[in-house]
Amino acid sequence: MEVVLDKLAGALDPERPEALLVGGQALPAYGVVRQTLDIDCLAAPAGQAKLKRVLELAGYCLAGQSAAVLRYHHDSLLLVDVDILLVNVDTYDKLLRDSREWRTEKSVWRVPSLPHLMALKLHSMKNNPARRGHDLTDLISLLEQNPQALTREAVRDLCQEFGLPEIAADLERLLP
Repeated sequence: MEVVLDKLAGALDPERPEALLVGGQALPAYGVVRQTLDIDCLAAPAGQAKLKRVLELAGYCLAGQSAAVLRYHHDSLLLVDVDILLVNVDTYDKLLRDSREWRTEKSVWRVPSLPHLMALKLHSMKNNPARRGHDLTDLISLLEQNPQALTREAVRDLCQEFGLPEIAADLERLLP
């Protein structure tokens, strides 16, 4: 996984990266580590094109596409799938502006701010109910590892704006 992360990060402009690391790979930036079987990047059109070129040169093929996601797959069992979440330039710029640096052993990434990362998880649950248990666990872990980062009211507001009202109730019930 690190080989793919490093290759993608190396292709990005260090001054203004064209993609952000999101999903399970972004969790360690906030003290949460969990097993994940893919890499998720968020990008506007320029970043999508750049990541596509890098992935195709590395032997990846487009395995699926929707209005919101491009999924790339490699035939090698050693290389994980890569999902590119598609956003418009304004959304990308907002997320980039509030992002933070996160370093792996060999590469540097930008990851969304904690509220934005949580908003992405909430949006994911809202649009794909099958992800609810998985993403709810991530939200709980993020809040437990970063207890001073967001007030309960801020969490409720995020749930209201990007998720479903019952998610806020679940978090209230499950958090200490």
